[in-house]
Amino acid sequence: MTTTTIPPAAGPITLRQFPVQGVCYFIDTWGAPRSGGRKHQGVDILAKAGKAVYAVDDGVLTKQYLDTPGSLSGNGWRLTRADGTYFFYAHFSRFADGLKVGSAVKAGQIIGYVGMTGNAGAPHLHFEVHPRGGAPVNPTPAVKGVDGCAVTSLPAQPASTTTTTTAKPAATTTTTAKPTVTTAKPTTTTAKPTTTTAKPAAATTTTTKPTTTTTAPAPAALSKWQWITPVMALNTVLQGRRLVPAVPTTVTVDGLAGVTNTTTGVMVRVVVRNITSAGNLTLHACGTAPSSAPTLSFSPDRVAAIVASTRVTKGTFCITSTAAVDLRVAVVAQMAATGTVRQGLTTPVTIDAGVVAAGTTRSIAPTTMRQPSGAQAVKLTITLTSPARAGSFGIGSCGGTPWIVAFPAAASQQYTVVVRTNAAGVCFAPTVSAGVTVRAEAFWVG
Repeated sequence: MTTTTIPPAAGPITLRQFPVQGVCYFIDTWGAPRSGGRKHQGVDILAKAGKAVYAVDDGVLTKQYLDTPGSLSGNGWRLTRADGTYFFYAHFSRFADGLKVGSAVKAGQIIGYVGMTGNAGAPHLHFEVHPRGGAPVNPTPAVKGVDGCAVTSLPAQPASTTTTTTAKPAATTTTTAKPTVTTAKPTTTTAKPTTTTAKPAAATTTTTKPTTTTTAPAPAALSKWQWITPVMALNTVLQGRRLVPAVPTTVTVDGLAGVTNTTTGVMVRVVVRNITSAGNLTLHACGTAPSSAPTLSFSPDRVAAIVASTRVTKGTFCITSTAAVDLRVAVVAQMAATGTVRQGLTTPVTIDAGVVAAGTTRSIAPTTMRQPSGAQAVKLTITLTSPARAGSFGIGSCGGTPWIVAFPAAASQQYTVVVRTNAAGVCFAPTVSAGVTVRAEAFWVG
């Protein structure tokens, strides 16, 4: 193996253009655990599918990545600038027209469009910075330096990317009008007398046939859970709106990937963001008043996330909050006639992992959790104590994509998750040093 020493970049990396067309959202998840024991080496900028992706600086497109079976990046580019620094983009829905490897691009030029190709659970851009062609560095500070998540207008595009259509003059057509002569012919109408002879009505005989009613078998009850690839149902940050206190917000799940239009319930991940005051929120059927027992209570000084199930009526459910907050809601399972059933543990199993160093991945074996055969998901309560500072915590099936939740620098905080599990169990990792305790409470088996 050849080792190449790359000279360090001269000072911090700066960008001339924010990478994504707003409205968008991002947080620092540098070093967060990923499937296969990887670490997150970029920043994920969440935006609606189809939003423009820009070149962050002048440079040349030196490598193209295509969405193929097993691809992590999906469609993407490597953009290299003059000093050798390159920027890696991933998960495009499609590339901008007319570009290829070797194309020179300008800062602000559209090079693709936001998507979720490759290993992506929601539309976003994965963006990396490699100073002078070397190892990646945390791109979040550079991205924050040109934060354009509120900018929806497109920057001026280079002339070479503009298609000019020149209209050809229409061919000259000479039409010679010929005089039209109309000769009116006299019309003779002879009225004929109309004779109507009434016919006697035919006798009608009605024979009543016996009616046989066959009762169709009742459809199978939707009482089991089918797990799907998490799909975003609501992101108020991308929509540019916050929940209005005491006003129900409708969440539509009908039409989402993996969700059928016959389901009567869904299980969702709910994450509350931009909390300025304490409050609570409730998931409920639209058209009905929220229950007096809230689904989740939140405050600025602790993590605000939960996995909860809710009834679905006509493809929707509602969320009512007592405070103005931002919300991300992703569907992870739906009720169906076939699938898994919940099995609670008679005695919950508590795993005290002690202090887990930043970026360290720990695993919990199925036997340790007393995981039954055929289990597909597990309910866990996570307790974090004395984190070194604010950070994020990722947990999910070992080798799978973890659910990553940001947390503040509070002395102690707790939240509940439902995540997939497999024959290797579950794996977790914090981005900052913290005490971690995990309690297994139930499994979904099928």
